[in-house]
Amino acid sequence: MLAAVGWKINWGGIKPPAPPSPRKGIPRGHSLWPGQAIVCSACGAVLFVFGKCLKCRNAFRASGQTCWNHVLVPVAPIRKFVVEMLVKRFHSSSAFREVLLPAVKERLHHHQQKHESSHDRRSAEIAVLKRRSRISGNQSASAKSSRGNKLNRWSLI
Repeated sequence: MLAAVGWKINWGGIKPPAPPSPRKGIPRGHSLWPGQAIVCSACGAVLFVFGKCLKCRNAFRASGQTCWNHVLVPVAPIRKFVVEMLVKRFHSSSAFREVLLPAVKERLHHHQQKHESSHDRRSAEIAVLKRRSRISGNQSASAKSSRGNKLNRWSLI
C-alpha cells in the first residue's frame, strides 16, 4: 500500500521480521528424510532440509558459513527417484519383500497402537471436561433459578 504512493519503510539496515517457520520448536535432528542422509561434496557435512531444498549444514550463517557450497538441492526429485527405485526393487525381488514387509507391518502396528492410546487418552479427557461443564452448567442454572427461593439455595451446598 505504501508503494502505491511512492513511500518505503526505512528499516535502518534491519530486515523486516520473517514469518515463523512451520517447523519452529522441532530440532534439526528430527529432520524429514532425506535431511541428514546426504553429505556435502565440498566439506563432508550433512545437508539439512531448508524449506523445499537441502542445504549444507556449514553453509548456514549460524554455523559460521565455513562451507563455500551454497547450492540448494530440491528435495522432491530425490524423494520421487528413491521411491520409484524402491518400488521397482520391491516388485522384482522376493527376498526384498520377505525382509521389508514384516518390518513395515511391525512399524505400522506400533504406530497404530501409539495413536490409539493417545486417542483413548484424549477421549477420556473430553468426557471429563464435558462432565465438568455439565455439572458447572447445572449448578449455575439452578443458582439462577433459586435466587428468590432460600430453601433451594441451601440445596446447592
